[in-house]
Amino acid sequence: MEYMTIGEVRANAGEIRVWFETLMAKPSLVTKKGAHQWQFFRKCLDCTLGPSANQSHNWPAQKIVHYKFEVEKKLRSIYTGAGAPLPFVFRIFSEREALSLQIVLDETYPKFCGYFLLIRDRRDVTDDEINKTISDRDQIEKFIVDCVDAEFDAYLALPAVKKESLAKFFLLNGPAYNDLINTLTLTGARSWILNNPGNPSTRQIFNIRINEIENDAAIVKSTQHWYFRYWSLIEKKYPLIFRETIRITYFLKKIDGSWFIENHIQPKSISSTPHRNKKL
Repeated sequence: MEYMTIGEVRANAGEIRVWFETLMAKPSLVTKKGAHQWQFFRKCLDCTLGPSANQSHNWPAQKIVHYKFEVEKKLRSIYTGAGAPLPFVFRIFSEREALSLQIVLDETYPKFCGYFLLIRDRRDVTDDEINKTISDRDQIEKFIVDCVDAEFDAYLALPAVKKESLAKFFLLNGPAYNDLINTLTLTGARSWILNNPGNPSTRQIFNIRINEIENDAAIVKSTQHWYFRYWSLIEKKYPLIFRETIRITYFLKKIDGSWFIENHIQPKSISSTPHRNKKL
């Protein structure tokens, strides 16, 4: 199912706008209507529906990358979840992504801050065709987001090493799984934790790029920021600050219809933070 042309989008602008507002009214999608990521989403729509849209903003480029990712993450949860299908599917692509995938061939198609809002028309398609639009790419992107959340939760559980949730994402006894469990075990043995009151530890995904899908294997690259401020239960102080922006390559396998991470490659950090790369 192809995306609508700009002519088709603007010919159906009224109906698209109505269903956009219906989507934005869903509490499962938008919890804070004034949040910047939803302002960004709305400006993308305004720019696409009409050439006279106000494109002014004061967001730095790095923030816009984050807004795009947050919107896409929440939209995927709606499109891949249960419930009645929506008549229009909204996707945001950077200019680079769109050119790489060759999905925007019309030079007149508008973009906002270097991002295209593409729309699929699902009003007249069957349920089978709708299911096909939830592609392996959509599933893999959601899988990576959920996996990063599960990995972060595993660190928050320290000093306990909880393996159960990780088994949903990692191939058991694969290199990536063993490496993570070893790191968690060593950190837990030192009585280092992230869940003490006021601990600011966090993580953020900047992008997910699917390089290759072939049969039951996939290669995915992602840029992420991880910030851990470890608290020592023994020393009663912060012995290590880990602040990294990393580009990580995941090697995935599909087994019985579900994706798992078999291995990953994490090159040298692209951040410049002191205290990095300390060995546990």
